[in-house]
Amino acid sequence: MKNLYSFILSFLIFQSVHSQSNITIGTKGGAGTYYSSSNAYGPFSTNTTVSWNRHAYIYPQTLLNGIYSNSTIDSLLFPRVSSNNVFGMLSGAVNCKIYLKNTVNSDFGSGALDWTSEISGATPVYSGDPSIIIGNTGGFKKFILSAPFIYSGDNLEMLVEYTQSAPATGEVVWGFDLSLDIPDYVANSTKYISGTSGLPTNLLSNSTQSHPAFAVFFTSNNPIDANVISITDPSYTSCFTSPVNFSVALKNSGNTAIAAGTAAVTLKINGANSFVATRNNVSSIAPDSIENIIFSGVNLSNPGSNDDTAFVVLAGDAISENDTIATQTSTASTITTFPVVEDVEGSLPLLKYVSSLSIGQAWFLQTGDYTNADQTTPLSPHGGANFFLFDSYDYPPGTKSVLYSNCLTLGSGTSSVEFYMSHDDIMFTGAYLDSLYLSISTDKGVSWTRLKGYRRYDPAFTTPDWKMESVDLTAFAGLTVQIGFEGVGDFGNSIGLDDIVVSSTSTTPVTLLSLNAKRYGLSNLITWATSQELNSQYFGIERSTDGINFSQIGKVAAAGNSSIKLNYQFVDPQPVKGINYYRLKVVDIDNAIKYSLVRNVKNIGTINLTIYPNPVKDKLLIDIDAERGGRGEILITDLNGRRVYANNANLQQGGNTILVDVASFASGTYFVRIHTTDISFVKKFNKQ
Repeated sequence: MKNLYSFILSFLIFQSVHSQSNITIGTKGGAGTYYSSSNAYGPFSTNTTVSWNRHAYIYPQTLLNGIYSNSTIDSLLFPRVSSNNVFGMLSGAVNCKIYLKNTVNSDFGSGALDWTSEISGATPVYSGDPSIIIGNTGGFKKFILSAPFIYSGDNLEMLVEYTQSAPATGEVVWGFDLSLDIPDYVANSTKYISGTSGLPTNLLSNSTQSHPAFAVFFTSNNPIDANVISITDPSYTSCFTSPVNFSVALKNSGNTAIAAGTAAVTLKINGANSFVATRNNVSSIAPDSIENIIFSGVNLSNPGSNDDTAFVVLAGDAISENDTIATQTSTASTITTFPVVEDVEGSLPLLKYVSSLSIGQAWFLQTGDYTNADQTTPLSPHGGANFFLFDSYDYPPGTKSVLYSNCLTLGSGTSSVEFYMSHDDIMFTGAYLDSLYLSISTDKGVSWTRLKGYRRYDPAFTTPDWKMESVDLTAFAGLTVQIGFEGVGDFGNSIGLDDIVVSSTSTTPVTLLSLNAKRYGLSNLITWATSQELNSQYFGIERSTDGINFSQIGKVAAAGNSSIKLNYQFVDPQPVKGINYYRLKVVDIDNAIKYSLVRNVKNIGTINLTIYPNPVKDKLLIDIDAERGGRGEILITDLNGRRVYANNANLQQGGNTILVDVASFASGTYFVRIHTTDISFVKKFNKQ
C-alpha cells in the first residue's frame, strides 16, 4: 500500500548568533519532502514495539560542503513528524547515545558492521534521556552536544544507540531521505539493527541507502572567510531575446567584518553563451551577513547549455573550498518547422525541461513498464520503449511539476497539440484525484496559463491504458510560446505521457476531421476524413521510421472542392519493422503544401503478449499474438536474474496460448522473457 507517512516539512530558519552558522542535510535543504513509513531508518526507534536500536550512517562530503573545514559542530537537530496528524510520546526509562567521526570512507562495506570497533574511533557527543527534547510536538528537535566536534571537511559518520524500557505512547516518527531524492547516498552507507527485548547486539546486519535528515549548528574557527553560497539566475529556461540579470550571494563566514570593496567576485559563463565580469562588494559585510552582487546585461540568446561559475578573492581568506560555486543554465531552442514530434525515444526535440512548482520535481523518463504496489498491472509505453512519468504515487499531496517545451513560433493558421495520457481506475482511500494540465506561456516562461485539465482517474479504464487528447492552440497564431504539461499530485497513482505532436500551419484549403493509422493484417491502413476542401489536388502519404524524416510512399487524389464529409484510405503494403510514423501532405492546385498531424503504428514482429492471471497461484497462461510463425524461447527469472524456467515453443501465425506450471515457485516477483527471431518481450508477474 501507499506510504501514508510522506509529508512536507517547512524549512526551519535558524538565527545565527555570534558567528554560528547552520545547514540542513536533507531533501532540498529542509524545504522538500521527507519520508517515514516506520522507524527502521532511524535515527531512533521510538515506537510501540522496538526496545532498542543501533544505527550507523555515512554522510558524503557533497552534502556537507556548507560546513567549513576546521569548524566546531555544536548541535544536531532531527525533524520529527506526525503519524496521521498524531504525535506520540516516549515513556519509561529512555537513553540515547550519539557518536561522530570524520572519515574518508563512503560506505561500511557489504558485511555486518561491528559496533564496538566502530565507536572506538568515534567521538561521543551526546548521552542522556531525550524525552524532554522530543516532547509531543513536531519540528526539528535540537540535541546540544556534550563535547565539541571538529569537522575535518571529509565525509561524516554518525553512530546512534537508543534504548527504551517501555513502548512509546503512540508512534514517534522521524523524517528520513530516500536515495531517489538524494543520489549522493550510496549502497551500504547505512547499517542498522533493532530488537524487541534484551540488550543491543553488536553486529549491525541490515543495510540501506536511506538516511535521517538533520540540521547542524556549527561555529567557524576562521577569522577571514568569504563564502560564495549561491548563483541566482533566471528561474526558467526560455529563448532569451534580451539580456538578463544574475546575482551572486556573498556571505561572510569568518569572525571579522569584510570591508567594503575588498572582496572581488567574478561571474564566468561558458558554453552556448559567454560572459565574464568582476564586481566588488559595495558595503561592509558583518560576520554571518550576506551581500548580493548583481551582474546585469548577461546575454543568453544562443540556444544550448551554459556552465556558470562564480568565485571570490579576498586577502587573508584561509578557506578555499567555499570560494567557488558552479551551476548550469539553459537556453531553449526556437522551433519554426512543424509538425514537431516528441515520441520520448531520442533526443527529446520538444520537451527537455522540468520545473518544480511546489515540493519536488516529480517528472521522470520511464523506460519500459511501470508498476507500483497498488498498480500491479503494468503501464507499458504507448509507443517505443519510453514515456514521461509524473510520479504522484511516491510524492505527497500538493506536488506540482511542469514538463515544458522549447519555444514554438506558431503559424498564422491552425495550431494544436496532441498527446497520449494514461488513465486507470485506482481510487485509493480518500479519492486521490491526480491531474494533468496543458499550460502555455506567451512571455518566454515568466508566467503560465492553464488551457485544459484532465483527471487521471477514469472508471472506464479497469487497467492502465492510454487515451489521446487534443488542445487547440489556434488562438495563439503568430506568437512565440512555450507549452507545459503540469502534473498535480494528490498522493494517488502516477500519470504517463507519451507521443506528443505539435502542429501548426498557415491557412489550409482542406479541413481534416480525422486521421488514423492501424494494422491491417500484415499491412497498415491509413484512413482520414475531410469536412471541407477548396481547390485541393491530392494527398501525399508520407512515412517515417523516426518521426522526423519523412518520405512519400503513395498518393490519393483529392476531391478538389467539397463542403460535405469525405472519407479516404490508403494501404501501406510493406511497413518497415519497428514503429511506422505517417502523415499527410495536403497539396492544392497551386502546389501549396500543408502537413497533417502524425500517427504511428507498431510493426515489431509480435503484435501482443499477455500473461494471466496476475498474481498467479499455480497455472500461468501466456498468450502470444504473432505476426508470423517461428521458434520462440521462453525464460522465467526471479528478481536476482536466476533462471527458474526455460522452454522452447513453435509459434504459429496468429494466436498462441502457452501454459506454465508455477505451483512450485516460491512467492515473489518474476519476469517472463519471450525471445523470437524478430523481437524480445519482458513481462512481470507475481507468484502468490
